[in-house]
Amino acid sequence: MLVKELPEICRELTRAGYKVGLTTNGTIDRPDIYPLINRFGVSLDGEKEYHDNYRGPGVFDKAWALLNKVNTICETVVMSTLYSDNQEPLNLLRPLVEQLNPSYWQITKDVRVA
Repeated sequence: MLVKELPEICRELTRAGYKVGLTTNGTIDRPDIYPLINRFGVSLDGEKEYHDNYRGPGVFDKAWALLNKVNTICETVVMSTLYSDNQEPLNLLRPLVEQLNPSYWQITKDVRVA
């Protein structure tokens, strides 16, 4: 999201026949690229308190607002990682994800979780 030439990169990939997807923490808004991509993923590891504890104060609200904005432009993916301590925070996130109705909710298990 910090790359100035990102729109040109997306256009070039599309011309070459690729579908373009981006994954981000959701803190940087780049409206110039959303119409150029097919899929937009944002990391959310749980409800607001849990997520902000790990990612920083205010990050959940920024990420959530961006997901809501982009959800009408392209496919969206809520990307969560299942850690040993966030099963309940993910359960608390579920109603918000259901309300958003993204294209996908991807939950990946952390390799350190038995």
